[in-house]
Amino acid sequence: GTLSSVSTVSAIVWSAINSSFIPFLYRNIDDSEGKKRVRSLASILLLTYAAVCVLMTFLAPEVVKIIATDEYMAAIYIMPPISAAIFQNAISNMYANVLLYHKKTSYIMIASICGAVLNIVLNAVLIPLFGYQAAAYSMLIAFVFLSYVQMRVSKKLHFTITGTKETVYDDKAIIGIQWLVIVLSAIAIPLYHFTIIRYIAAFVLMIVSFFLYKKSKISV
Repeated sequence: GTLSSVSTVSAIVWSAINSSFIPFLYRNIDDSEGKKRVRSLASILLLTYAAVCVLMTFLAPEVVKIIATDEYMAAIYIMPPISAAIFQNAISNMYANVLLYHKKTSYIMIASICGAVLNIVLNAVLIPLFGYQAAAYSMLIAFVFLSYVQMRVSKKLHFTITGTKETVYDDKAIIGIQWLVIVLSAIAIPLYHFTIIRYIAAFVLMIVSFFLYKKSKISV
């Protein structure tokens, strides 16, 4: 319950970001100057959301204390993979936006089904071996897989439809941000025992996310 509440709040934040980005994408996707702005803004928005997801991970003990009782404190250790998984979903959404623009929604559905099947298979294999916490890691692996499928499919379709080799987003930057989130989320786990270091890291992330947010406003 605790983690689903956090996931829901995080999903609402991303939904708001993505909803404001889609009209901007559609206005600029066919214009050469506009494409540069799309690339820049997409990377900044994902970086901003990455900072939010990592911040949630670093502040997991405090978040759990606020919205749950002490018996749920063990849940802090599954916050990092869940937060990282939620971020992968944001990447999938970015590439799904391109498929929606080209009216190729069936590809989004097929990719989502593949991701869901992988998640079920991983749960069936990993939960008996490692316990309930494995479900969070299954979700992360499935969402990483889904993000790569969406990236590959949307890129290929965009090339075919437009007859260009120009990508909509800066794919290398997005992959870099993707793995930065996974690594920072993993680093948060041992830091749960070092409150001061965690607070410093969280403070730095808040400043970074604020400046990224301001920059995204300027880019629009």
